[in-house]
Amino acid sequence: MSQTTIPIPRVIAPNIDDEDDADIPSFVILEYVEGTPLSDVRIQGLSVEKRTTLYQGLADIYLQLRRLTFSEIGVLALSEEDEVDVLQGPVSVEFNLQQLAGLQPSRVREVRGPRGPVRTATEYVSLLLAMAWNIFYSSPAVTQDHDDAEQTLYYLYQFDRFVRYRWFDKNLDHKPFVLCHGDLVDRNIIV
Repeated sequence: MSQTTIPIPRVIAPNIDDEDDADIPSFVILEYVEGTPLSDVRIQGLSVEKRTTLYQGLADIYLQLRRLTFSEIGVLALSEEDEVDVLQGPVSVEFNLQQLAGLQPSRVREVRGPRGPVRTATEYVSLLLAMAWNIFYSSPAVTQDHDDAEQTLYYLYQFDRFVRYRWFDKNLDHKPFVLCHGDLVDRNIIV
């Protein structure tokens, strides 16, 4: 990303848009980066100076990512003009986990299909909720017995209603959308 100073590893082998092998979930192999995952750093054991430097560096990364905006929600890729843009529908860790478990998340929304990127926040939130419903209806191990199934169904329904009608702010429904990565966690940040 030339619009940031964030150091990122080079992509060696992506499998994001291979329609010929739908049984293999999306993945990206990156070059090896020397360092320690942030999750392994004993932050409280660092000197005040090193802790301050670490926190300032992390804040700088988050601020740079926050400044990147897009007109749609989905997977970033290089366009034919060599510009980074949203070129297909969203793919998430949850989507891949459901694919690996044989739950066929493509029934919810075909990521590589003709629908492409998501154009509103409402559509994206609906997609995330549909993924939760897909687990309930497709996974054989979601509930223990009839009573547990009724209770799980009740709470899932209540959660769905709460998110759609009380939590979600429709004023945020349209572009620009900020860059967000569901796997930007301490184990994936090398220091």
